[in-house]
Amino acid sequence: VYAGPSAYPDNSNNGFDPISIGSALSQLTDAIRDISTLQTGILVPNVTEGFGYGKLENARKLREGMDYKINNQLGYISLNQRLNNDEVLAVAFQYTVNGNVYQVGEFSTDGVEATGIQTTQGGGDPNQGENEVGIPQNLVVKLLKSNITNVNEPVWDIMMKNIYPIGAYQLEQEDFRLNILYLDPSPINYINPVAGTEFPEVNPGDVDLDDATLLRVFNLDKLNFNNDPQQGGDGFFDFYPGITVDQQNGRIIFTSVEPFGDYLFEKLELNTNEDYDNPLTYNANQQKYVFRTMYRSTKTQAEQEGSDKNKFQLKGTYKSTGADGIPIGAFNIPQGSVTVTAGGRTLVEGVDYTVNYQLGRVQILDPSLQNSNTPINISVENNTLFGQQTKRFTGLDIQHKFNRNFQVGGTFLNLNERPLTQK
Repeated sequence: VYAGPSAYPDNSNNGFDPISIGSALSQLTDAIRDISTLQTGILVPNVTEGFGYGKLENARKLREGMDYKINNQLGYISLNQRLNNDEVLAVAFQYTVNGNVYQVGEFSTDGVEATGIQTTQGGGDPNQGENEVGIPQNLVVKLLKSNITNVNEPVWDIMMKNIYPIGAYQLEQEDFRLNILYLDPSPINYINPVAGTEFPEVNPGDVDLDDATLLRVFNLDKLNFNNDPQQGGDGFFDFYPGITVDQQNGRIIFTSVEPFGDYLFEKLELNTNEDYDNPLTYNANQQKYVFRTMYRSTKTQAEQEGSDKNKFQLKGTYKSTGADGIPIGAFNIPQGSVTVTAGGRTLVEGVDYTVNYQLGRVQILDPSLQNSNTPINISVENNTLFGQQTKRFTGLDIQHKFNRNFQVGGTFLNLNERPLTQK
């Protein structure tokens, strides 16, 4: 690395600069342009596919607004659809700061020819002359997600892990309420220090953990209803579009990375010897509240190992202007598995409501029920995870006829299943 940690992201910051491929300072050679010789084009040892780089022969350019959204102010992108485990995501971008242009990755308009020319000896015979063969060339871009999910790799840290979907779309600010609760064991909107310990002393202007709700602790209550700064907040969630909430996609955005992990660790830090990556150095309050496993392992593993820390809860109410039904939070739902009740009365499918089983949405048909304040409860059998597992079914049937009166046959069948999370 040739630039400090405070330097702006730019291709020139390291030896993988695609502009300087083949130069003395570059860690890449021209072999990087050919998909078949890609590995030999990387001069850095121990850089392997899936961990240090990923290759994609048939890439698709995502469309802004349809496939992803970009927050130009804060500099991050959010996909509108979840990626599969074997999919690769990469990016190239350019921006300007104080008149200086910075670029990460390269574009197809940067002078890289789509097809390179390779000269070969025709048929291996020197008397047949030379042949020119077209070789598709690669673009070098920044890897955001490889086809191997490993929480120990640096690529995992690129995800901010601070955006939580609530399963609704087109949120309205009116009557929107959100609270952060801690189950201890009954829900409370604050945390207490462990018996015999104290919370760290705070600097003037910082939030005092001894006298603050969790909304204030996580910097989600600093404004009034008009989004003007207010000392001590107003007791309600700061509904700030694009900053704390994504109205279109129904997502809550925390203002810190790993809010229940690294951020909370720093809030509870008592001395500099405490290391976030080493749980043995945690003080008593950090050991109780910091949920590091949630950000350093898979969801299933975090639920199993962090059951004593999985006590934070987001709870609230919202209004949505979406006209395409109530989202259930699951897709590809089995037919007949949805049960809808209103005020304790079980509704009839096709009469009181309809279900889009592919998109996972319930549409209420009864106008009187829509205009009433009767609470509607929806329960569903969700088999989304099971439907996404990898399956392979193969078979072989052999029949051998010795004569017209004697025939022997056999059939071999094999079913292989690989769930998303190995158990």
